Amino acid sequence: MDKKPDLYGPFWVCTTIIFTITASSNFSKLFYNTSAAYNFTYVPDAIALVYTFGFVLPIAMAYLMKFFGSEHISVLSVVCIYGYSNVVLIPVILACCLPF
Repeated sequence: MDKKPDLYGPFWVCTTIIFTITASSNFSKLFYNTSAAYNFTYVPDAIALVYTFGFVLPIAMAYLMKFFGSEHISVLSVVCIYGYSNVVLIPVILACCLPF
């Protein structure tokens, strides 16, 4: 396992997910109602939710793995693996705003 995992990827993946949620929500309102105004009131909730699931959940998973005897993977490695695996959510979020 890599001795120096980076946290740039998981941070930017989570940030891109937040931007994608905001943009796709406003685009879907525009598709269904042409006179819809932009709404950014849910952005702080999205930030809290995405960063919690992006960092707190994998840290908890790593400590749970340590509790059950896994000694071969570090906490930062679990955060990096979990963070990079969230990339698949970006096209899924974009597909949710399509009007069909």
